Amino acid sequence: TPTTTTQPQKSQPRLAGLKVATSKPRGISVDREVWVQVMLGFKPGGPTAGGYMLDESFDMRPPGAQEALVDLCDRIARLKDLKVVKVGCWPQDFRHFLQHQGRPFPSRSFDQDLARFLASSRAADTNIGFERPGRRPSWVTVGFRTEFDTHSSGRQAQPFLRSWEAALDAESARIARGAGRSLGAAVACTDFFVRAEAEDRVIGSALYSWLVSVLCALGTVAVFTRSLRLSAIATFAIFATSACSLFAIVEVFQWEFGLMEAVSLIIFCGFSVDYPLHVVQAYVNERAEGAGVREALREVAGAVVAGCATTVGAALFLLLCEIKIFTRFGQVLVVNMIFALVFALIWIPSALELCTGGHEKGRIDQGSSSAEASQSPEASTTASSAAAGAAPPRRLV
Repeated sequence: TPTTTTQPQKSQPRLAGLKVATSKPRGISVDREVWVQVMLGFKPGGPTAGGYMLDESFDMRPPGAQEALVDLCDRIARLKDLKVVKVGCWPQDFRHFLQHQGRPFPSRSFDQDLARFLASSRAADTNIGFERPGRRPSWVTVGFRTEFDTHSSGRQAQPFLRSWEAALDAESARIARGAGRSLGAAVACTDFFVRAEAEDRVIGSALYSWLVSVLCALGTVAVFTRSLRLSAIATFAIFATSACSLFAIVEVFQWEFGLMEAVSLIIFCGFSVDYPLHVVQAYVNERAEGAGVREALREVAGAVVAGCATTVGAALFLLLCEIKIFTRFGQVLVVNMIFALVFALIWIPSALELCTGGHEKGRIDQGSSSAEASQSPEASTTASSAAAGAAPPRRLV
């Protein structure tokens, strides 16, 4: 006779402070999910800007405050934009604790019931703060585990952060209008939001920092060359190098423009100054001797290429690292150096040849004619006779 075995029914896990809110499959591992803590009992203020301090009017003993806090947990868990998958709401466990003992919720003797609850469930101790032992709670927190990747960039996290801010603002307004006004405002607190906000601000200021770097480069080149035209040519090469490096980061490598990329863009602006400055300074020195762009390239092209080769060779070892930030830094450094070399040895000489080549020839010819006119007739005759049997002079370009 076949025997039937009754399988025990799986009950929903309800550990203290951790209750499953949904059973839908998740594509993010637990260690990469964002855990959001919602604080009550604090108000803006304190010694630092943007800080918080204890709200002395916070009181959770009124029945309306207890119900409002439980409702907050239920409402937050139902909002799809917040991506909540698990709720760590000790007031809900406190309600179940009282109902299991046959006592009503909300509690009319909150301090005594809370002490008994904490004695049976120490997991909630870290979510309740007391000004002094035995006194009423001065602040409380409730937690929510969300289906949002902690490895997301600051820009990717902004819509998620704004959704939480809007939801908590709405909940704070609802609490203030109801019987739970003694709870005060609800504030989200998580390291991920702090990092995302800081990263977004750094990226937002990267453009201004980069422009400041370019202007500093313009001033530096102007000091060395003492020519606004040459400084503009070199600065445009620096600008173009950074722009091409940014294009490679976003379009070729398909990277999200995050904190590392923003900092790299600012740092590599300094790397891009060297090669254009060497070429322009060599041109200034050769022009003072009556020479031109070709002689300037013969003077520094080999050194510039060798410098680029050593920098790229050193950066190649970064590509072998296992830490992603080092490999990305090496890739961007190699690309930036190659673009800097191309603009220094191809674009700058071409621009110099187009902008100042003809002017130099006229200046050299005019200087030669003036020198010949200043000679005495005898010297002119002697010089003409000597030049008749000599080869025509070589004119430098």
